[in-house]
Amino acid sequence: MERKKLGPAETVYLITRTGGLAVLAHPARTRDLDSTISELKKAGLIGMEVFYKDYDQQTVNRLLKIAGRHNLITCGGSDYHGFETDGTQIGQHNVPRKTVDQLIALKKTRGFLKTP
Repeated sequence: MERKKLGPAETVYLITRTGGLAVLAHPARTRDLDSTISELKKAGLIGMEVFYKDYDQQTVNRLLKIAGRHNLITCGGSDYHGFETDGTQIGQHNVPRKTVDQLIALKKTRGFLKTP
C-alpha cells in the first residue's frame, strides 16, 4: 500500500488545524531558512527550535536573531525519542520559562486550554 507523504506546509497546516502548535525542528540544518519560515508561517508555524543539545552558542545566537525577525517562539528540547543509545535523557536540555509561558498563553488564546 502506498503511503502519502505530507510536505512541510501541509504538515504545519494539519497540526494547526487540529489544535496543535507547530514548531520547526532542527532549523540549523534547513537551507534557505528565511524563505522556509515565511512559507510555513502562512500555514500556521508559531515557533522554532533554538535551544538544542547539539547547537553551540554561535548557532543559538544566529537562530535567536532569525526567530526574532520572524516573531517566532524560541523553543527547544533534548530530542529524546525514547530509544536513544547515546545517553540522551528526557529533560536534559532546558528551555527558558518564557517559552513555556508563551506556549501556554497562545494555547489559551486559541481556545484549546481552559483557564482555571
